[in-house]
Amino acid sequence: MLLLGLIVFFQLFNHKMLHSGAYARLQKNDHKVKLSPILTASSIGYVIAHVLLSAFMTESLFIIIIITTGVSILSILTAFFSTSHHRYCFILQNEETVRKVYPQFGLPKSVRGNAGGKLF
Repeated sequence: MLLLGLIVFFQLFNHKMLHSGAYARLQKNDHKVKLSPILTASSIGYVIAHVLLSAFMTESLFIIIIITTGVSILSILTAFFSTSHHRYCFILQNEETVRKVYPQFGLPKSVRGNAGGKLF
């Protein structure tokens, strides 16, 4: 339930950032704070805290590895589903634009042949 809530939260957050112009400002490098060191420090802090808490709360290193692997896989799947959902919504709302860029979009495979490349 938490991962589903995370997907919904990030979709709403992404929609708000997209329509507020924040992504356009970030692409123009119009921001004053570099996000990379902040994200790196918070990620490293999370991993260290997880390992320390797990070491004190569990008795087995194997359980720590399984939990860390499971959380990592679920996080990657959440990011993948979020990206795929965003692409799907974009294609639904901008089908004409997608057809201009990829004329073979929506055609049966027998009609497309080898004329086009991979979509996205």
